[in-house]
Amino acid sequence: FYGYLYEYIRNKPYSRVAIILMAPVGSGDDLKYLHGIYGTVYGIDISNTALSSCPGTIIKKEGDILNSGYKDESFDIVICCQFLHHVHGVGFEPFIKEFFRLLRKGGVLAIMEPSSMYLVSWLFSLLNRIMGNVTGKVKDEKPILPLHITKILKKTGFERIRIQGLSYNHARFPCAIQLFTNLIDCPLRWCWPFKLFTESIGWFCDKPEK
Repeated sequence: FYGYLYEYIRNKPYSRVAIILMAPVGSGDDLKYLHGIYGTVYGIDISNTALSSCPGTIIKKEGDILNSGYKDESFDIVICCQFLHHVHGVGFEPFIKEFFRLLRKGGVLAIMEPSSMYLVSWLFSLLNRIMGNVTGKVKDEKPILPLHITKILKKTGFERIRIQGLSYNHARFPCAIQLFTNLIDCPLRWCWPFKLFTESIGWFCDKPEK
């Protein structure tokens, strides 16, 4: 995901000094993947426990993303990683509209979420129905239909939307299977419509310059 983000912003004027918002930031573990592209990193999260574990280099704020208090056009890049699939009840559109507000003109939104078209997730969903919550999902957590996110991004006004399949592997696969899959799945992660069937998908898009 972050490798594709590097590639996407490579020719942006802020590519090495970006002001980035991680929303939500969690414990800030992903900061290590951003070295070389940021000047300042901000992070917002509703959990004080998570924020207490964040690296000191992140400017932290405890709060709701939808009521962040940040000014319009504050950031070059907004990263929303593995969050939206927890807020089906609220909906995705309010968050994407808020990210649009927070981005500067020409800024980039990067989203990563699990795909509901991933065939293994169908199997786990069936097992959950038959055997109970065997995968340990929390309330309102479920994968996302990829085209639904793309539709909202377009409706909100984002441009140059890139959809990238990330992996056909699942964390529950044995390491040997994951290694084998990584060796053969690369073309499928790039090709339409096969990339929609990966376990996780990345979206990268621009806020218009004008």
